[in-house]
Amino acid sequence: MRVETDEDRARRRFDPILRQLLAAQLVVSGTTGDGTATWRLTAAAAERLALLAGPAPADDKVVYFSRHCERCGQRRPTRHRHDQYVCEECWSEARLTEVTAHPDGLTA
Repeated sequence: MRVETDEDRARRRFDPILRQLLAAQLVVSGTTGDGTATWRLTAAAAERLALLAGPAPADDKVVYFSRHCERCGQRRPTRHRHDQYVCEECWSEARLTEVTAHPDGLTA
């Protein structure tokens, strides 16, 4: 029995990603002047990668679909706000309560 090396483990994790790129037609093959095989991202994939490589969106802009709201306990889309994952209904209620309690915008 052969022992799996770090290179084997890396290849095992990396190969499915490469197959997905091929299946989704996000890469195209070519050759250099000396006949060496090359691969490059399609223009659409390169543009999308450039966007994804940029700064991550602010926490309150990311929607989580697999979390329970920490206020009502229901599984619904939530956002990370003030160190809690809360759904839109609970967040709206909290904001309304805050505005009602402090209409001038000042808090104690």
